[in-house]
Formats: sequence, C-alpha cells, structure tokens
Amino acid sequence: MTERAIGELSSRPDIRHPTLPLWQNGLVIIITLTYLICELAFNSRLLDLVGSLSTPEDIHSMERYGRALTAIAAALLVLQLVLAGNVRLKKRGIDFPPLYVASMVFSLCLLTGVVTWQTVERVIEQQVAQSTGEFRQKSLLAQLYQQSLIDGHQTLEGIPLDEDGGQRQTWASPSGKAFLAMLPLLMSSVSRYHPLLESETAQNLRDSISVQEGGILGYYKAWLAGVRTFIRTISTIPA
Repeated sequence: MTERAIGELSSRPDIRHPTLPLWQNGLVIIITLTYLICELAFNSRLLDLVGSLSTPEDIHSMERYGRALTAIAAALLVLQLVLAGNVRLKKRGIDFPPLYVASMVFSLCLLTGVVTWQTVERVIEQQVAQSTGEFRQKSLLAQLYQQSLIDGHQTLEGIPLDEDGGQRQTWASPSGKAFLAMLPLLMSSVSRYHPLLESETAQNLRDSISVQEGGILGYYKAWLAGVRTFIRTISTIPA
C-alpha cells in the first residue's frame, strides 16, 4: 500500500521533483548558507561603519568586500543554472564527462564573478563622476554634521536626550546607527536642511579637526613635537 502510494505521488505531474542530484543540492545549500552568513556579517559591519566615525581605508575595505559579495552572488546563480542545465541535458541523452562539467562550471563562475566585480566598480565610478560639485559639498557638510552628532558636539531636535544631556547612547544603538546611516543622504538631498548644514559648518569642521588631532592634549603634543623639531633644526645650524 505504501509503495503504491509513493508510486502514485511520484507519477503525478503537478508535483515538482528536485532537478539536481542530492549531492549537488547539498553543495548548493552549503555554499548558499556560507554566503548568507558572510552577507549578514557584512550588513552588520556596514551598519556599524556608516553609523560611526570611519576612516577612508575602512570605507574602501568595505566597498571591496561588498563588490566581492555581489560577485559571489552572481557566480552562485550561474552555478545553479549550469548544474540544472546539465541535468536537463542528461535527461535528453546528452552526457558530458564529469571533468568537463566541473571545468565548465568553474570557468563560468569565475568569469561571472570577474565581470560582476568590474561592472559594479565601473557603475560606482560613473555615479561619482556624474555627481555635481554642489552635491559633493552638501554631502561633505552632512558628514561633518553626522560626526558632530556622534562625538556629542551637536544634538538633533526630536531625539531623546541622555541623562548627561547628550545623545551618544541613542547613536550607539542599532536603530540610532541606522538613522545616522541615512542622515547624510537625507540632509544633502533635501534643500530645507541645507541652511542648517551651512550655519553649523565652521563649528562642525573645528570639532572634526579637534577629534582627529586628539583634542587639547593632541594639540599640546603636536606643539611639543614642533618645538623639539625647531630646536634640533636650530642646533644643526653652524654658529
């Protein structure tokens, strides 16, 4: 009875059966899960990066990481399509040697990954080249404003204050980082925020330089280093 029921189910045309063999399905699942884990790690790191102070090296590193994930995703799609196409060809009596199939899959996936990497890079460069000088200026001012919010030098109206009167705890939370990630794009794109950015430009710039130099202590150390350099230079001048 059980065998007859299984046979009837397997003969029904409305039930779709797995196209790939079991080991190929397992391989695709393992690769997909590994990719998803890397994608989740990338999204988490990206949210932390854009919602906090970051260096140009960090941004370029994440950009390369993102392009690599995009290339892997495209190669994974090609992998499934090629494996499924190979199974359909086998059903039609066209059978290729396993070594040939493996080399073809590897070559197509590698080619897809390289083409995707180069395409994404060119698209980014084209978008940057097409941006106007005014938009870049507003984007820079918005980033300075974002940095001042993170450092605690500025507070944003409508956001709850911490016990010390700042908003650092809010910006350290995941929801705060997500808001900060969209803030530069929002403030640089919406014209009614431009007067706010321009009015706070000088103060935000001073605050940014102060943070990069290490504050008053950093200025003092830089002054001491300059004095020592000046004394060494003077001492080398012959009398």
